[in-house]
Amino acid sequence: MESYLIAVELSEWMHHTLGLVLEKHDIEYLSSLLFAHDIKPVLEMQQAHPENVEIVKQLIKKMSHMLEVDLQHDSHLFHVLIAHMTTMIYRLKLGITLTNPLLESIKRQYSVLFNIVWYLMNDIEETYDIQLNDHDISFLTIHFQVSIEKKIPMNKILIVCEKALATSELIYNRIKHALPATNMIETISLSDFYQNNLDEVDLIISSVPLTYEKQPVIYVSPLVTESEMMCIKKQYDEMSQSKLVLKPKLTKSETKLEKYLIKDNIFLHKAFKTKDQVLDFFSEEAYQRGLVTGEFRQSLYEREAMGETSLYTGVAIPHASSHTMRQSFISIVSLTHKIQWGSNKVQLIIFIGVAEKDINEIKDVFAELYQLIEKKSYVEHIVSMTDTSDLLMFINENTPV
Repeated sequence: MESYLIAVELSEWMHHTLGLVLEKHDIEYLSSLLFAHDIKPVLEMQQAHPENVEIVKQLIKKMSHMLEVDLQHDSHLFHVLIAHMTTMIYRLKLGITLTNPLLESIKRQYSVLFNIVWYLMNDIEETYDIQLNDHDISFLTIHFQVSIEKKIPMNKILIVCEKALATSELIYNRIKHALPATNMIETISLSDFYQNNLDEVDLIISSVPLTYEKQPVIYVSPLVTESEMMCIKKQYDEMSQSKLVLKPKLTKSETKLEKYLIKDNIFLHKAFKTKDQVLDFFSEEAYQRGLVTGEFRQSLYEREAMGETSLYTGVAIPHASSHTMRQSFISIVSLTHKIQWGSNKVQLIIFIGVAEKDINEIKDVFAELYQLIEKKSYVEHIVSMTDTSDLLMFINENTPV
């Protein structure tokens, strides 16, 4: 992914200086060449401005605190952020923008981290008097995601066969090529299986019947059929998902959505026809209740101008700078009819306002929220609801604890 960022920047340089337009497949090919030759984004520290160095240190520190994952000792992350942000700030001051062809994929796959980076970059925008768009945030998101993935424990997968070496090799190679290379995959004979400590094994795949009940076992044939491979991938995805750093840490007493969402901030079946009408309504309601400062409305519109805040599931998630919040709150508006919001039609709008004092809880807020709004069936059910108490109960029941 880091090679891909360099390839994108090179493609933009070629476009501005040589008039060449590289297609997506050209950029991917260029990225593969850069990766093969181990070309990385690096800036000599003596060339880095001390102010930039300090800001990157604080950015990594805040991110570590918010995610509860120590990224401060990742020297690679530190150096690539120095290199990337130095050129990014210079580029934005000159009015030069980059386009990331993978933007929508990044927003969908790393939605929680993407929004956290947006919030953290507020201070940097004000410090350097620059405005970041979705593409800039997506590049930064990749750097953080690379660092976070290093912190996710490696999966240990055990393949059990009776004795035949050829059979175990067939299964091993089939699985090795189907799953990411970051897994530790080992083969073991049936006799050795019962003599080993299996507490640290995450997934067991066997071609022979086992008397073992501590954890699920996936049984396969020597050639591993497509249906068997689908079962393995499904189990693997569930196993990997359970290890993700950005999952919400919830308590039985109260989730973050419950904490910040109250009846007074829920407005059902409103007849708004445009995005501006919704934003103006949000702004006026929040200001009259003393939840935001006078700069809130402008910040809300500026964020909308910088990039897409709607999702393919029919939800929009507008937000503004944390500096314009007097207190944290979540507000929900459902509409009688769908309206155009960027590239998507939406019928549910959820505003997330996180004040500076609560910024460390933003991870759980977004993580919990995306558990709901990434499912179209949940979104459609919320839109159909007419009672705020029922809506709160539905959210509570469908937020995992």
